[in-house]
Amino acid sequence: MTYFEVIDKAYNYLLNEDLKDKLEELNFSKDNSIDLLKTELKKAKIFLNLFYQKKYNKISNKNEKLLCFLDLYFTEYITDVSATIEKTIIEELKNNLELIKSDSDCEEMLEMLNELDLPDEEREYYLNYIVNKFIYNLEKDEIEPQVVKKVFYTSLNNILDYTKETITELLFTEEGKKYIDNPYWIEDAETREKARLYMHRLTNDINESNTLRHIEDYNQWTKQIIDIVPLIYEISKIPNGIDNLIEMDNYLKENFPFVYKDAPLLVLLNDYKKESPLELNSKVENKVDDKIINLFFNNTDNLTPNDKSLLLIVYYYNGVKDNIYEDIIDNFDDIINILQSNDNKFEKDRKIRGISKVLK
Repeated sequence: MTYFEVIDKAYNYLLNEDLKDKLEELNFSKDNSIDLLKTELKKAKIFLNLFYQKKYNKISNKNEKLLCFLDLYFTEYITDVSATIEKTIIEELKNNLELIKSDSDCEEMLEMLNELDLPDEEREYYLNYIVNKFIYNLEKDEIEPQVVKKVFYTSLNNILDYTKETITELLFTEEGKKYIDNPYWIEDAETREKARLYMHRLTNDINESNTLRHIEDYNQWTKQIIDIVPLIYEISKIPNGIDNLIEMDNYLKENFPFVYKDAPLLVLLNDYKKESPLELNSKVENKVDDKIINLFFNNTDNLTPNDKSLLLIVYYYNGVKDNIYEDIIDNFDDIINILQSNDNKFEKDRKIRGISKVLK
């Protein structure tokens, strides 16, 4: 299945299912009516399909006009304060020279600003001076601000944002199964429910913390969530794999909060620092080696979930390295001795790095 299919089917789920008791879980406000929400979601689904047509197929002139309208509709803007103040001050001072003719310092500053070619520090100094000098006029609305806007949240960001939580319901529930041919369906109901709850918690952590703060394109947040699905599916096939995942992730969250804020375990495994663009027509696939999945999420007599969590952090926190599996296996006995020692977690990290060939 492609990213487009997942996101488009998530909209089908939202439009057809009864959302009355799921608004909070799906991160929608309870303040608006269901009918109003569904009207908004219909517009978003239309935008998604028109966006896909324009990018990957052909689009009619009529639909392209509709796409332009919806693009404006779903884009969020923010006032560029510094640009607005600068433009307002310069333009208004040009028209109100009588206000500053008696002030030689201010007149000099105006001339310099009009040239618009000053070093940043000097420009900032003059701008602040003028702002302070005429703040009274601004507060009294005697100068009409000429608002400069910049994009805060793109239309695609917004329509993907609507589906982050819904993707979990689509891919991990019986209701969602009606809408998509899901190759990552977990047959065991208890395991599937654990995976569903884990995904919801992960999505909430991404929404509410600095998780993925290195990401500049918010579309990547939705992509990261979708990319985790096939990885969870592979882990679910290992006996107690999901239980081990949850225990490992809890250990990371409690003992290495600074790491967790960058990326939970599965995001680490998915090469979290690499921002590959979201191509809607690309197929979703698991890109983590099965040997790595088995090593970290199976039951072993030698390594506890906490040991494996620490080991995973050591090898993946600074980005995916080549030959990780081989490096761990080559040093396995020494690594076990280090992990089972009484050293603190930071000393264990240092010692593992010391014997590794790929981490030096």
